[in-house]
Amino acid sequence: MVDAKIKHKKSSGSRQPVKKTEATAKWIYLLLFAFAFILYANTLHHEYAFDDAVVITENTFTKKGIVGIPDLLQKDLFAGMYGNRLVLGGGRWRPLSLVTYALEYQFFGMNPHASHWINVLLYGLAAVILFMMLQKILPGKILLNFFVSLLFIALPVHTEVVANIKSRDEILSFIGLCLAIYWCFTFLENRRIKYLVYSCISYFLALTSKENGITWVVVLPLMLVFLANKKWKESMLLTLPYLLAAAIYSAIRWKLVGIAGDKITSVMDNPFLTVAISEKLATITSVMGKYLLLLIFPWKLSSDYSYNEIPVIGWGNSSVIISLLIYSSLLIYVVVVLSKTKPVLNGYSAHRIAAFGILFYLITISMVINLFFNVGAPMAERFLFLPSLGFCIAAVALILKLLKTQNYTSLKITSTTRAVFYIILILLSVRTIARNSDWRNNLTLFSTDIKNSPNSARLQFGYGNLFREQVEKTTDLKLKSEAAGTAISAYSNALAIYPAYPDPYYNLGVVYYLTGDTAHAINMYLKTLERSPVFALAAYNLGAIYFSRKNYEASLTYFRKALEIQPENFNTIFNSAVCYHMLNDYKNAIVYYQEALRINSSDVSLLRNLSIAYANLGDTARSNYYNSLAEKK
Repeated sequence: MVDAKIKHKKSSGSRQPVKKTEATAKWIYLLLFAFAFILYANTLHHEYAFDDAVVITENTFTKKGIVGIPDLLQKDLFAGMYGNRLVLGGGRWRPLSLVTYALEYQFFGMNPHASHWINVLLYGLAAVILFMMLQKILPGKILLNFFVSLLFIALPVHTEVVANIKSRDEILSFIGLCLAIYWCFTFLENRRIKYLVYSCISYFLALTSKENGITWVVVLPLMLVFLANKKWKESMLLTLPYLLAAAIYSAIRWKLVGIAGDKITSVMDNPFLTVAISEKLATITSVMGKYLLLLIFPWKLSSDYSYNEIPVIGWGNSSVIISLLIYSSLLIYVVVVLSKTKPVLNGYSAHRIAAFGILFYLITISMVINLFFNVGAPMAERFLFLPSLGFCIAAVALILKLLKTQNYTSLKITSTTRAVFYIILILLSVRTIARNSDWRNNLTLFSTDIKNSPNSARLQFGYGNLFREQVEKTTDLKLKSEAAGTAISAYSNALAIYPAYPDPYYNLGVVYYLTGDTAHAINMYLKTLERSPVFALAAYNLGAIYFSRKNYEASLTYFRKALEIQPENFNTIFNSAVCYHMLNDYKNAIVYYQEALRINSSDVSLLRNLSIAYANLGDTARSNYYNSLAEKK
């Protein structure tokens, strides 16, 4: 009886901590969500900025609402804005986030505040799901999992992902990947096939939001071996369904938008276009060091690091040497730890967890450093979103080890440990909230980031565009002149960085034309075509200027060139017809009018001009026919 009572008390005592842990976990979920929401609350009333034009404001499919969803599901990410995919080393099939924008437009219209609300709420949800996943892969280590989640939420390098609506694809992909791991480990607990199905579906949806989640097929078996104590054979077999999901995604993507790289001719789209392999590897190594620096000391942040903010350098550069030494040391540490440490009862050592975090970081970041394929930019803060989880896991494990915190199963910690994490989280939170303010709109973002990344030609170009738009809109001559001056200066800065950049030349032509300086406008459009012979708008604008000067022969020359590039452009075809008309070449005018009519049969001016052209040729019947059509419109 005595033994029975003792066992009864032990049994009763063993159940109580479980209830307490569950209650604590629920409290943590609320705290993590609130922490994420508070950090980004100052973005809720922001405007559209940066790449939001690609997916929302200038995306014709998104702006159709629900009706546009079939196009978003079948076409390249850039097709809604540019009519086709961009030359960026392969297509971009990311329909999941695009569908959310279409739904927003359907119910809220062009409302950036609604979009920012959704981004912040999704970030809070991502924080909760992250903690759920960590609790699955590192069961019982609530202290470690809690601090990893807090650190991840607070990292200032995530501001681009949350504050830039377009980067919702990163958040949705992250949520899907975390759920994939959560359901996978749930399957391992009870072997019910439905959880494996949930996991694979989550993984597939993550890929449809952003393709860099493909690295999960490497992360998963490592996680199973080093954290779930599974054999390599079993881990690889369990990875097969995810490989199948990745294969299905890749096949659909190839069918719809293509996968193989296109021929890229500009360093703006491929920073290593003309660079020797040795210098490319050295520069990538330096970029890897810069990524670590951004994670540890995120003081100087930027929305763009393209040409020539990250100059090509050789192996003798000090930043390359330092980065190489750091990463070599990390790899040696991983090898030593994983070869010597073994799983222990109820979990793993801090060093083993840190080693896994480092591997996670290295594997996931490998997709975005231009090592295996071109990603269109030498580096970007949004590229760190997924890899930063590995950094957080390793950093927290090592900090707790350094502070001699052994018990990860309780949130009770020493005052020293509490103080260290409070200081870290407060400093990061202050920086995050401050950086959010820069993302209020394009003006606040570009005016800040041209200081943070002064050698980025794309940022200088973007800054110039803001003032070119003012030149287009304002009727106040003084404001127009001031805006034109700022735009010209910014475009000139962009060209000083990259003289072969055609876009600043084109926009300089626009600014000069709008301010009445057609001579300089012609010169800028000609320079645009010198650098990019397929720049259809430059050719069209040259045709328009010569048309306004009544030089119809010269006008036709450039309209024909524009048609060689864009043969289906209604305005170019129609204006070519008018040029022939003004030259009294009515037969050719009618040929072009009829071609324009094939594209747009409801244009009244076109129908009236056709009527006049036929009348001049003495074809009264056709003249009356097209005149009657015009009268009916």
